[in-house]
Amino acid sequence: QPPQQLQVQERITHQVADAVAAELDAAAVVVVVDAAHMCMVARGVENHAGRTTTMACRGLACSDVALCHQALLLSRRHGQSRHRR
Repeated sequence: QPPQQLQVQERITHQVADAVAAELDAAAVVVVVDAAHMCMVARGVENHAGRTTTMACRGLACSDVALCHQALLLSRRHGQSRHRR
């Protein structure tokens, strides 16, 4: 079975990680993208607050599980505070 093609948000997440790593010549990069998808609402999906989070890492960050976990926690905290406004 061939690997599933990456979806738009996943591709963008990886492209941003690649660009940041290349532009900054960074030793470690973690990119987290959290988005609400209006296509889910348009299709009548019951969960109207549906969000998808994708993450990409480059360099040393790929082997640092604690760093990746911290990035996810920070993105969730930021997202929660932004949605309370």
